[in-house]
Amino acid sequence: MRAIDEVLKRQAPHGGKWGLFLTFRNMKDEWEHHALRKFLANLQENIDAYPGVREAFGEKYQLGSVEEFFAQQPNKTISQAVVKWVIDRAHAYAVRLLSLQSYYYTRYEPKSPYVISKLLMTFSKGAVSSLTIPMKTLPVQVWMGENLVTCIKRHTFGDVEKILYESSRDRIVELEGEVAQLCALVDEQAGQTV
Repeated sequence: MRAIDEVLKRQAPHGGKWGLFLTFRNMKDEWEHHALRKFLANLQENIDAYPGVREAFGEKYQLGSVEEFFAQQPNKTISQAVVKWVIDRAHAYAVRLLSLQSYYYTRYEPKSPYVISKLLMTFSKGAVSSLTIPMKTLPVQVWMGENLVTCIKRHTFGDVEKILYESSRDRIVELEGEVAQLCALVDEQAGQTV
């Protein structure tokens, strides 16, 4: 967590777009209990404090609390809470979220399987209102609230295995179509030579 915070701090002055690709083992039993509770509480605090976040969370997950979400889908909840934490840290350095993609896959080993989460985020320097009075912490900017809603709405937690399977299935259907076209062409040419 300190390393991620340091990356955000060092990238904050960068004038253009930049990306962060974060990979982590996503197993609730491997988290330090106190840290996990803090991450989940941080997400719940945002749901409670920001109507837009509450609405996005309710629409996306059809649940009213992080506790319910965690009871049903702990890996997805952890990933969502990590995204939310990264956004909070980015905001501390006036860094704005531009895009978010989230995926996971199960790693199968001789031991018990475990989940790997992958977060792909792009950022840029966030505009700070010239009317903002310098304080110890950066006052909330409009784009910060938008980022909090985006980090809920754009958290797809896509299953990589399923994506690869479906894309290969689509390719098989495409190949079957090509074979059918070739067969029709052969039949057509055979009919012309008779």
